[in-house]
This record gives sequence, structure tokens and C-alpha cells, in this order.
Amino acid sequence: MQSAQRSSAMRLLVRLMDGLAAVGVLRPALDPDRLVARARRRTGLEDLGEGFDETGLRLLLEGCQEDAHLHALGALAARQDVLTMLCNRLRMVDERRRWPEIAEQRIQAPLFITGLPRSGTTFLHRLLAQDPQHRSPAAWELLYPSPPPRIETATTDRRIAKARRSIGWLHLLAPAFRHIHEVGPTLPEECIAAMGHCFVSERFPAMYRIPRYERWFDALSLDAAYADHRRMLQHLQWRHPAPHWLLKAPAHLFGLDAIFNTYPDAHIIQTHRDPARSLASWASFVTTLHGAFSHRVDPMEIGNNVSARWQHALERALQARAQRPGGGFIDVHYDALVADPMGTVRAIYRQLERPLSAEAEAAMQHFLRDESKEQAGRHHYAAGDFGLDPARERQRFAFYIHRFGVSEEPVPQRSRIGAVGTGRRRAA
Repeated sequence: MQSAQRSSAMRLLVRLMDGLAAVGVLRPALDPDRLVARARRRTGLEDLGEGFDETGLRLLLEGCQEDAHLHALGALAARQDVLTMLCNRLRMVDERRRWPEIAEQRIQAPLFITGLPRSGTTFLHRLLAQDPQHRSPAAWELLYPSPPPRIETATTDRRIAKARRSIGWLHLLAPAFRHIHEVGPTLPEECIAAMGHCFVSERFPAMYRIPRYERWFDALSLDAAYADHRRMLQHLQWRHPAPHWLLKAPAHLFGLDAIFNTYPDAHIIQTHRDPARSLASWASFVTTLHGAFSHRVDPMEIGNNVSARWQHALERALQARAQRPGGGFIDVHYDALVADPMGTVRAIYRQLERPLSAEAEAAMQHFLRDESKEQAGRHHYAAGDFGLDPARERQRFAFYIHRFGVSEEPVPQRSRIGAVGTGRRRAA
């Protein structure tokens, strides 16, 4: 009942703000020059630093203004998001100048988890994050990275409450989102949020319909973006060190070559799942997230776009893998991960030639017990809701399925988009 009341109140707020925008009372400006100027006034700082991509910022805001069909509240949220990232960036550049020790931080043998969306990457990330030898960026650190976090206040920093409020707004805008992807201020989060601060990130197409930005991103070398990614890790590591960074995002498939150019000693774990199942689930995710900010969402367009772009991502990934015949990759199949999580973990550690400590194994077992007990809203979706035919998708992705021996899964054909039930959460 409370959820329904909150949804009704949010719809009323959206209509009210649209009404104010229609009469000129509320006009959220999405102009890059004005937002940069405002961020500079707010922080008293000028230098946006190396790696800032003006083209990315401009295409993002043009897309939000012209293509994304944002309602007034969505435009206000986009504006605030961009302004926050600009302010974060100005402060981090200044802190790097004031504290040269940040730039001296070594990022040693980071471990990246990637794979098709909804292929077990989040589950595996949070399982491996139980090892105290691993350091994963928490959501609050990526939302508010300045000043550099301290290890002694990693769970008590005031920014945690601020991040909780920000995440709360997302859940109000998109009530179904919590059933698709769990987000919490202290939970490990996808590190592509770090790349949002240079405005070269797959994070933005997941949130908004911005086709011109997507085309630009898909053709781009990501070396500069990963150099910025490294600067963020150095920033977060300075006062909160750990032996190895544990990082995760499906969108790393677009930039495996850039990862190795930036982190030559990196290791990549690539998860594998039936594309017909993964893409239907991801299309539902994108539809839900776009619907948080926009009046007009076309699930069929999203389904077609999701299929084409992740085909491109896998093609780029296979090209990058072909350039590194010596290794650096660990392959994990979704069905094996779900069936035997700890067996999968042990195999990963053997391939990494790292010891799995008794402390780490006990923490992982505890995490798995909690996961098996937890009951959460189940994500309902179907391929047909997004114009995705499983047989056609498997044919389209045959180059990938055959390369890695990916097993077929049952794919729901019809459901009511956004339906939410209850049941055990699966690895996502």
C-alpha cells in the first residue's frame, strides 16, 4: 500500500512540475556552458583537468534536451546529476594538485568482472567483494568522491546518508527498479560511474534515450576514459588502500583494449549467459530506468537498440581478446556460477594463482547463506515485450554462443512490463 501511495504521489509531482514548465515557471536548463559556469561558481574552482570530454558533455545534454523526451522532473534530475559530477570533478582536480601523493598511488593487478548485462556480474562481484584483500568502490564513494574517503570512516562517513537520499529519489521515480538491481550506499557499485565524471560512460545511455551520444561512444577509443578511471581509483585509494581493486561493469566489454592499455597487469573475468535471456532482462532494466525520467518510452525501440549495441560490445571484446593470446582472461558460465558459487570462486582463485584465505571463504559462505534466505521482489520480464525473438537473437549472437559454448535458457515470451512479484532473487 505504501509503495502504491508513493507511486501515486510521484505521478502527481511529475504532472505538477510539467504544468509549471508549460507556463514557464520551471525551465531546467541543460546548457553545458551554463552548467560548467555554475559548477565553477559553486566550488570556487576553475580547472576541470585532464580527461574532461567537452564533446561527451555536450552530446549528453543535447540528447537529454532533444531526444530523451524528459519530463520536467527528469530534466531537473539530469541537470542535478551533471552539476554534481562537474563539482566533484573540479574538487578532485584541485585535491590532486594539493596532495601530489594521490597521483603516486599504484593500482596493482586490478580484477575486472564483465560480461553481458544480467549474466551474473553483480552476484559474482558482491561474492568476491567479501574477501578483505579486495577493495570495491561503494556507491557513496562514486556519487560523492571528494574529499578522498578514509578507511577509518568507510561505514560512518556523512556522505553515506547523502547517497541514501539520492538513491531514495531514484526509487521514488522508478519503484520497480529495486526489484531489478539492488543499490545501496555502502554496497559495491559499478565503476563506470567513475567514468561519468569525464562524460564518457555507458551509464548515460542506460538512463536516457540519447542515440547521438551512443553512436559517438560506440566509435570512440576509450583510452582517455580509462585513464580518468585510473585517476578516480587513485583518489579513492589514497586514504583507503587494499591489495587489489575488484571492479565490475558489463560495459567494460566496450573497452577491454583500453583496460589493458591502462592497467597492463589487469585480469578480466568474463561471465557468459544465453544472450536471449540476458538481453530481454536488460531491455526491461533500460525501459524501467528510462521511464523514471521520461514520458515517452518505446520498449520495441529499446529491444532493437539493446540487441544491436551489445552485439557490437561483444565483437569489440572478442577483438581485444584476440590481441592477447597470452591470457589475462577467466571465463565463468552463469549456470555453473548459480549451481556452485564457491566451486566457481575456487576455480577463479586457482587461475589467478592467489590463495583463498579461510577468512575470505568464511565471509563468502556467510554472504551466500544470507542471499539464500533473503526474499525480494522478483524481476518479471519477457522477450516479446521488447520485440526480441529468442531464436533470432541466438542466431544473431551465434559467433559468441559457439565461441564460448553458451547454454540455452528458457526465455519468458509475454508478461506485463513492470509487473512485480515476490520470490527468491537470482544472480544478476
